[in-house]
Amino acid sequence: MTNEQITLAAREICAEQAQKQDNDDWTHYLSGRYDHTVLMRLVEQGIRRGLEWQTMVKTQHCPNCEATEQKLHDFHQEVGDIVEAYVNATSVDDWEKLKTLIIPKPKPDPLVVLCDYIGLGHTDTEDMANDLRAALEAAGFEIREKGQ
Repeated sequence: MTNEQITLAAREICAEQAQKQDNDDWTHYLSGRYDHTVLMRLVEQGIRRGLEWQTMVKTQHCPNCEATEQKLHDFHQEVGDIVEAYVNATSVDDWEKLKTLIIPKPKPDPLVVLCDYIGLGHTDTEDMANDLRAALEAAGFEIREKGQ
């Protein structure tokens, strides 16, 4: 599937879910005005993942192909159930379930954060060293020699 086909399929899925509600959001999904929403992005991501898994299953002829296909189907169903629950959100648990599909961003390098905190405007190396020690301590780190 091309990116355009994936977007069109996601629009149709989101529009179908929106039609179950008592508003006209489904028209916004079909027209593309809601392409930037979290729901659209999640559905597109789900379709892409499903296609990747499907490709993987078809290219890897292993003894567990049927089990893998079943896992793929179960995953599709799980994503569908979570997205539907989110669209028809009735509790905080629905948001918590949706968050399980989101891949967290990598944590920033603590040293980079400390360097940003200190800044580069120091002219006195002793001041910079004192600021670095204070920033490390505030972040819960300490300077030790190797082997200690």
